[in-house]
Formats: sequence, structure tokens, C-alpha cells
Amino acid sequence: MRPFLLLLALAALGPAAVGPATAVGQEDGPLASSDAEVGAADPQDPAPQPAEPEPAPPEDAEAPDDGVDDEPIADDEPTDAELEEDELGDFGVRARDRQRRRRPEGPPLATALRYYFEDVEVRGNERTRSSVIRHYVPYEEGDVVDPSSDQLEDIEWLLRGTGFFREVTISLKRGTRRGWVVVVVDVEERNTIVVTQLVAGISEGLQRSTDREADAVPYLGFTLAETNLLGTGAQLSLSLLGSTRAQAVRVAYDNPLLLRRGWSFGAAAFFNSGRHYFGSALFDPNVNCLDDEGMPRPSCVEERTARNIVIFYRRAGAALSTGHGLGSNSRITLGYQIEGAAPRGDIPIASISYGDEVRPFVANFRDDLSWISMLRATIEYDKRNDPSMTTRGIHFRMGAELSTPALGSDYEFLRASTLFRAWAPLPWRDHALRFSLFLGTVFGEAPFFYQFQIADLTDLVPSQVLEMQLDRRGAPNILGTAIGEMRVEELAGRFDVQYELPIFRGRRVRRLNLVFNVGILYLTDPDALRLGVAGYSGAAQIPVDLTFDLGLRFDSRIGVFQIGFSNLLGFLNLFEE
Repeated sequence: MRPFLLLLALAALGPAAVGPATAVGQEDGPLASSDAEVGAADPQDPAPQPAEPEPAPPEDAEAPDDGVDDEPIADDEPTDAELEEDELGDFGVRARDRQRRRRPEGPPLATALRYYFEDVEVRGNERTRSSVIRHYVPYEEGDVVDPSSDQLEDIEWLLRGTGFFREVTISLKRGTRRGWVVVVVDVEERNTIVVTQLVAGISEGLQRSTDREADAVPYLGFTLAETNLLGTGAQLSLSLLGSTRAQAVRVAYDNPLLLRRGWSFGAAAFFNSGRHYFGSALFDPNVNCLDDEGMPRPSCVEERTARNIVIFYRRAGAALSTGHGLGSNSRITLGYQIEGAAPRGDIPIASISYGDEVRPFVANFRDDLSWISMLRATIEYDKRNDPSMTTRGIHFRMGAELSTPALGSDYEFLRASTLFRAWAPLPWRDHALRFSLFLGTVFGEAPFFYQFQIADLTDLVPSQVLEMQLDRRGAPNILGTAIGEMRVEELAGRFDVQYELPIFRGRRVRRLNLVFNVGILYLTDPDALRLGVAGYSGAAQIPVDLTFDLGLRFDSRIGVFQIGFSNLLGFLNLFEE
């Protein structure tokens, strides 16, 4: 009787009492808890795939109404400490920290869970068009979204790199179909009408080549840009430079979304009028001072030593460019530029002192109207956490310019340059070191304004603005080397280290940093590299010099500015030329 009752009991319990144990009574819940990791999904949900991605689920695979609101994926609200860390820390680190903080407790997941992309939801944009922001999300409907990969973080890097936004946050939320997700982009916009460059100071120069005494005049230059024109992502900029010795204007337009298949379009036009200074001048007394009509030539002077040779000139031209992304952080840009250049007056006929030698002066510049027609190519990799006040990341740019008679140019040369910068955060909040390396070379006969200038390598004299030289002085020559003979040359290099110390944070001024930079520079020509410079021996034959700068750098609502004090130190002649 007992065996019979036992059989009846087993029959009443049914198959649930035998075989492998199964969970019962478990309801469908929201997707897992973070924008970078997701927890266990419904066993019947086809989306999480521990192996290689499989074809997307059927279009009609509708998710049942489980009463869960379509909110961004989160398992709980962040604490005040986490919010503060998100606001103040580096956003790339924050993204990884969010993944670690929100990962469900328990043993590590054996494989990453993956979902299918449905759409993009943009929030917080008032001026920027949503289509512009969607352009930076490289997913098509049905693409696999792997929250454990760097894809979402790369999108955040790209959007921050535009300069349109002060803050960018990427998260995921449940889509309209089971296993599908929506990428949510929350942005906080910043002012996009900004001053991208502002320079002002006093420069030392000459009115003419025959002057023995230099004088000082003020100069002012700036670039005003709308970096997000009408919310389209296009940039329109106007650059101006004004002084009694140099004037320049440049108008540029760039639209990253104008052409199809992800190609950008850019156009620019410029006009320069100024003068260029070369080393110590010794004028030739044997020059014929009469022209063909027997009248004195304006440029003919008596034998004397002058401070510099001065060439007065004008340039005007236009450029077109296009570019395309090579990945989430890389880009290639191709361009063409044509310009006309002509001296104002005669080019001085003179000799130039070069160490213990006296050489004929060669300007590599025609004495009438000439044309420069050239192609440009640039490859750039940019992964900085903040393009304005960087504390972490890498920026690399390599470019080349080719001018040849085959393009209708009167000059034949190739100019190439490379710039590499890396930022390393220090243990203290927002302190950072920047390491920078620049290398450049010119092959062929390039006009002087396409060669490398000492003013662009040393911080102790005013740099060029809009490719215009402002100051006649050379490097301070702190080390007493052949660098004192170099002004406009074909080989250049510089390595420097910069330390940024944050001293203030606020609302109107986002961040104010104290900046200290120290470096070593190199400038020479192939002959000096091969044969040396007469009058220098030993290590002094190597044309190197030290440079340094101390200043303030701050990010405001109208742009990022840096005030340097090194130009003032150089102007006070702390070092003998």
C-alpha cells in the first residue's frame, strides 16, 4: 500500500520534481546595470551571445510589457562621491571606473554580453543639431553593441574633441525589441563663438635694411571663430594681424559633414603684407647704383654694416581641402593651395655674415611676381581627454607639402614635419606633464616663408602669426653655439616638457593653470650640418639652444588663452645676442 501511495504522490508532483533544478517565478527585469556592462539577461532573450555575433533576431520579436520604464541602464543611483569623481576626474578614466563600479557582484563574466543597435537618442542639445551628434555614432541598425569594448568610450572621445560640448555622457537603454538597445548621448553644450587665438606684445625690428638702430612697435592678432555654425558642425573663422610692420587677414570655412561618405570640405583665402629679417648684412659697395635710364636705384646704398637684411613682400592665395576619418581617433586631410607672392621694391644685393665667413645673400625669392602651387597631406591621431585643457592622451600629426612646376609652381620643394605630444597625469588632482617633440625638414628650393623660422622654435622672441615674422632677433644663444647664426633654415627640431599646475576652478573661468615649459631646440641647414660653421669648434658647432616659458593658461566661456612672460624676458635682453 505504501509503495502505491508513493507512486501517486510522485505522479501528482509531475516532472518539476525530477531532473535538473530550474528557477521558477522569475520575472523579466530591465537590462543590466551600466552603460559599459550588463548583467544576466532572460534565458529566452536571444541578444546576449557569449560567442561570435549571430544574425539579428527577427523584426517581429517583440518584448513583453514587463512594466519596466525605458530608463538608461543603471542598477542604482550613483553616490555623491561618485558624482563628484565623475565631474572632476578624467572622463576616459570615469568611463572605465563606471564599468568597474557597476559590474554586478560575483565572479567575473566568462564572456562579454552583446546587444543589437536600434537607435540613438540625443539629449541636452539646444544649438547643435541631433543629426550632427548622430554622425559621430558609427553604428547602423542591427550592428552588435559590445558594452565591454572601447566603442562607447571612443564615441565620447570623438564628441568631446569637437569642442562643442563641455560634458558628454554615453549610456544604454532598452530598445523597443528584446535584445536591442538605444545609445543615449547626454551633452552639455558650451559657447562656440570663441577667440581661438589672441596674441599681443612688442616686437623689435627695422624700417629698412640700411638701419643700424632697431626700434620696438606693438602688434595685435586674433582669430574669432564660430566652431558650430548654425548648429551644423561647420566652422567659420576670421584671423587678423595688425602692426605698423605687418598686416594679415585670413578667412576659413570647414564643414566635416558637407560631402558624402564622411568626407569633409574646407576652403580658405588669405592676404599677407610684411617684411622678413635675415642675419647681419654687409652691403656690396661695387653694385651699380644707376638703372637703365641713369637714375639712382632706391635699393643702392653705400658700403656699411646693417643690423639685418630686410625683404618687403606681399602674398595672397586660396586653398581647398577635404578629409576623412580613418578610425575613431585618426584622420587624413588632403588639400591644394595656390598663391602669388612678390617683393615690394628691390631685393637687397648684399653679403651676409655667417660665423667667421661672409657669404652672398640668397633669398630663394624671385624679384617679380611668382606662383606657389602645392599639394598638402596630413595624417592626424588625436586622443586627448579635453582638447582645450588636456591632462591625459596623445596627439600626433604628420604632414607634407609638395610644390612642383608640374602643378604650375615657380618653385620646386618638399616640406615635411612631424609633431608628437603626450600628456601624463600626475598623482595630484589635474596636475599633468606634457612631452612634445617636433621635427621638420625641407628639400629643394623653398621660398623663405616656407622654411623653418627661429621664431617658431624659441619662446624668448615673439612667434610668427599667420606665417608673418614679427621680430628681427634670433635665438638668445644661451649655450653659445652656432644657433646664433641661424634664422631661416631647412632642418628644425624641438623637444620640451611642460608642467601645468591648476590654481583655480570656477564657473566663468572653468580652469586656471600655471604653466612652466622648458626645452631644447635645433635649427640648421644641410651645409652647416655637413661642414660646420666657421668660427665654432667642438660642441659649439651643434646649433642648439635652450628655451623656456612661464605663464598662465585658462579656459573661459569665450576661448582658451595663454599668457606667456618669456617674450618679455627676451625683450629685456637678459642674454646677449
